Amino acid sequence: MTTSAFSRERTFSKFQAMTYGILCACPFLMLVGFSYRFFLSSHANQMVLGGPTFYLSFIAIIAVSVTLHELLHGLPVIFAGPMSIFI
Repeated sequence: MTTSAFSRERTFSKFQAMTYGILCACPFLMLVGFSYRFFLSSHANQMVLGGPTFYLSFIAIIAVSVTLHELLHGLPVIFAGPMSIFI
């Protein structure tokens, strides 16, 4: 295997991978948050949730989001089939 100046193998620890993922997501989260705060909040219908209702809705949103996220990981396998490189 030949290596060039632009291609080399790297290994990250779990902590480094999580840190890089959070740092890469921060600018997008800030952009959405600031645009909502300054441009969209006057037009929004905000729900007022408190107590157990808040926690139940939060858990439901997380459960649906994680399920959809994991299903998205399966789309390449569904459409392209299992990759022989991992077998």
